[in-house]
Amino acid sequence: MINFKKDSTLEYSTYYENSSSISSTNLVGLIMVKNQEDYILKTIASIYSICDYIVVVDTGSTDETINRIKKKYPSVTLKYLDWEEDYAKMRNLCLEFISNNSWILFIDSDEILKSSPNCKMKLATSGKKFSH
Repeated sequence: MINFKKDSTLEYSTYYENSSSISSTNLVGLIMVKNQEDYILKTIASIYSICDYIVVVDTGSTDETINRIKKKYPSVTLKYLDWEEDYAKMRNLCLEFISNNSWILFIDSDEILKSSPNCKMKLATSGKKFSH
């Protein structure tokens, strides 16, 4: 069972584990970013080979962050949100850009994932499926 709370004003949503296994699940890289032109390309590179797709949510960059992503990784999906001073709420709003039947790898825009070649296989074959 997983309890998920969207923000401080809403009740928890509960998701229960199903007994059926996952036949085909996407692994989505999700990055929330603002003014990380020096780090973002390294962050994306560190998850690029294990994610089926990557979504970067910009919260108001004024530097070259977005241009660098567009130039180096044109397949990365870019989304935009206006920043609100509530990190947890912003992070949860980013989840709205991802389909419900995907695994999400949420990584900070200045982090680098050190992964093994079978990292995705381990995540995708965990055999657990959740429903509301």
